[in-house]
Amino acid sequence: MARRQSLLNEDILPTGEALIRQLEQFNRAAFNVADFATAARAAQAQQEALHARMAVLRYLDTNNPGDAEAARSYAANTGATLATLARDVNHPGRRAFVTESQAHLEQFNQYFQQLVQVITQRNQVRADQLEVAGAAMDSLIDRVQAAAQAEQVESRNAALAAAKTTQVVALIVTVAGVILGAVSAWWIGGSLARPIVAMTGAMQRLAGGDTGVVIPGVGRKDEIGAMAGAVQVFKDNRIEADRLAEAEKAAAAAKAKRAESMAALVSGFDADVSGILKTLAAAASELDATAHTMSQLAEDSSGKATSVAAASEQASSNVQTVASAAEQLAASIREISHQVSRSQEIAATAAQEAERTNTTVAGLVDAAQKIGAVVELIQDIAAQTNLLALNATIEAARAGEAGKGFAVVASEVKNLATQTGKATEEIAAQIGAIQSVSTDAATAINGIGGIIAQINEIATSIAAAMEEQGAATAEIARNVQQAAAGTGEVSATISAVNQAATETGSAAQQVLGASADLSRQAETLNGKVETFLTGIRAA
Repeated sequence: MARRQSLLNEDILPTGEALIRQLEQFNRAAFNVADFATAARAAQAQQEALHARMAVLRYLDTNNPGDAEAARSYAANTGATLATLARDVNHPGRRAFVTESQAHLEQFNQYFQQLVQVITQRNQVRADQLEVAGAAMDSLIDRVQAAAQAEQVESRNAALAAAKTTQVVALIVTVAGVILGAVSAWWIGGSLARPIVAMTGAMQRLAGGDTGVVIPGVGRKDEIGAMAGAVQVFKDNRIEADRLAEAEKAAAAAKAKRAESMAALVSGFDADVSGILKTLAAAASELDATAHTMSQLAEDSSGKATSVAAASEQASSNVQTVASAAEQLAASIREISHQVSRSQEIAATAAQEAERTNTTVAGLVDAAQKIGAVVELIQDIAAQTNLLALNATIEAARAGEAGKGFAVVASEVKNLATQTGKATEEIAAQIGAIQSVSTDAATAINGIGGIIAQINEIATSIAAAMEEQGAATAEIARNVQQAAAGTGEVSATISAVNQAATETGSAAQQVLGASADLSRQAETLNGKVETFLTGIRAA
């Protein structure tokens, strides 16, 4: 009995309450996100769980295996609904509700199975004990009666034997035999017959239900004492049987009273649940109407979305035009890049020409150096000429009329003059070289002028490319304006979508209100169930 109440109050009822509360929270969470299909399945699972709890309570009252099977069936239906939810629900938060509900249901099933085993064992023990006790009492009564009958027969036979002995002795000694026979009869009647008669009377009173009778001979050490002890055991068993019968009668009366209280509670519970279910049905109808409204709004939103898609397509076309203009701009940029490359090549050519100019200038420097050397040579010759002239003058002065020496000097001066002429020719040649180098420098400068002219041409090409780039940029600007116009249309459409979303929000508020009503009704239903369970526990 203690194990049965412990399983009921500490395991089954708390686990069932936790399961129903978890399903109620799951139902509310699904309604809050407008997942009506999931909310309906959660409500169905909650209803099956309530039926399972009620079937368990009925089974506790009736011990009817049919009620236990009904509880198992409702629990199995709850498990099937939860399995469907586990397969269809993908949101992590709501999936956690399903997992915890399945865990509570598994515990509920385990505890209920233990309860069924405890009740089955209790019923079996009761049946076995009553059967064994009844059989033991019947056997004890049979043994007492058989012992009493055997004792009477033995006493009778002993009396008959003693009587025969008395007659034989009487024949021998008449007076002594008569006296001995009288004494023997008196002893037999006093020591055996009277205790047996008293024992038989006590057994008859005990069989008639008088458990207050005192069993004679209890405590004796002979067969009469053993018989009295057996009858005393029979008396004690009869007293215990009467006590058990009274206890069973009181239990039956309490059970009947509890059944009446249970019936009254079930009737009130049925009325309350019926009213709540009607309210839930009305709320469901309101939710259905709201769902239709939301569906119509969804269709309007779909139409607006179509307009948005058209505007987006126009914007996409404009973007494609912008892309084409950007391609033209990229082509212009490539042309500019090509012209820049040519500019780089021409700049390299100009660098080469500058190098040539530098070489020419270096030639001029070398030529100038050579001219300097020639000038020095002329200077040396002039100095030598001057010296020879001086010597000639001196020699002429010495010789006087001797002109031979002067003639030699004059010849030497002539040679020097010849050398001076050659040096002059050399100077002329060097000057020609300088002129040639100058000519080359002029040619190089002309080349540089041509390069500059080419650079001008490239600049002109760059300007033309930039002009094309400006045209492409203008085209881009025009397409951007068209895209902006398309964006305005998209904005207008989005405003309409927002209006539709506002109406959808209003409908959602109605749905939430209905959901809140359903939640309150569910809480009321849970309160009624708690009251029902409290009444059952009290009963």
